[in-house]
Amino acid sequence: MILDADRLVAWYPHFARRHRRVNLCDPAAARQAYERAAALTAGDAARTPAAVFLTFAESRRAEAEVLDRLCLDVLHRRAGWDEVQAWFEPRLTALPR
Repeated sequence: MILDADRLVAWYPHFARRHRRVNLCDPAAARQAYERAAALTAGDAARTPAAVFLTFAESRRAEAEVLDRLCLDVLHRRAGWDEVQAWFEPRLTALPR
């Protein structure tokens, strides 16, 4: 299950404490990231994790999940939608349904 923007913002302080991260999660940036993710997936739920990652990595203020190399590639514009989707696809298809 993917958390919606409001639940993610509410949950982030717990995540920050647990992973010794700074508790900075901008609710407006999180909502914007989710709106962009929804536009990228066009209703295809299987693409949602990749879309959410991409949009959160594009905005460090909204980032709630750390996948270091991929995140840095997106942040520095070395990876975009196609690369992120390609990274997520084999990992998601390996999950039991």
